[in-house]
Amino acid sequence: MEKSGKKSGRKPGGSASYKDKYRGFQVPLVAWVFAGILVAVVVVIAFSALSTSPTVSADNGKPIPASIVTELTTIPASTWNPVGIQQSTQPAVARPMALHAPTVLYIGGEYCPFCAATRWALTIALSRFGSFSGLKYMHSSPTDVFPNTPTMSYRGATYHSRYISAQLVEEYNRQGVPVQRLTAYQAAMLKRYDVPPYVPATTQAGTYPIPFILIGGHYLWISAPYSPGVLTGASWSAILGDVHSGQGAIADAILANANEFTAAICRSDGNRPASVCDQSSISTAESILPGVP
Repeated sequence: MEKSGKKSGRKPGGSASYKDKYRGFQVPLVAWVFAGILVAVVVVIAFSALSTSPTVSADNGKPIPASIVTELTTIPASTWNPVGIQQSTQPAVARPMALHAPTVLYIGGEYCPFCAATRWALTIALSRFGSFSGLKYMHSSPTDVFPNTPTMSYRGATYHSRYISAQLVEEYNRQGVPVQRLTAYQAAMLKRYDVPPYVPATTQAGTYPIPFILIGGHYLWISAPYSPGVLTGASWSAILGDVHSGQGAIADAILANANEFTAAICRSDGNRPASVCDQSSISTAESILPGVP
């Protein structure tokens, strides 16, 4: 699957006017009918674009209202259980196990479309174990592949859980400029695991593909678990609506991978809470997770 790589070195004709000769010209009725049809088509296209395209400039960096965060993070098990994990991506197993790792380590960047896709599934999974505050609307870079992929940003957000620990880092902003410095531990995890054999052998030395997700010190995802192309052309509200319905390609991709992330977290934290980890889809996902050393 494609990946967004960090920046090298860790940086990442005017129309003519009408002439007077047209004054007093009687336009045939058929021309008016044709013009009316043309205007109607343009209006329909414009309305469609407004209703389905992300409002990129208007929303980026703005706090997501608490009511919307609640809607995103309280999707019932009766919706995500039937989706299961058929559209999910299995993790690699980090060897040797990362010592002293938080339950969830995410390193990404706001410009990265693969990070954008990943955050939908990861946010939903993490919300089953705790709560977010300070999430902001975001779109990926307009100049990268899958431009303007709608998502949320973890920069400046906080996450609290009684069950797990999480470090969620957006190292770069939407323009690819570094905005959050990695801790020594986080940098060490990239240098140990964000390299071959976990990434292609052709990866340029000194670059570390993102997103990087390490769960429980064992389970490793590098790049998005599904293609950001699934979200192309969808607005933020449309994605949320699809996820809540549990129907369609967007819901299948996001919820299946949220279930996979959830299973890895459950395996790592002693299957707490039971109300999440004992769900049928999570038990099934746990049973087929790769073996660990």
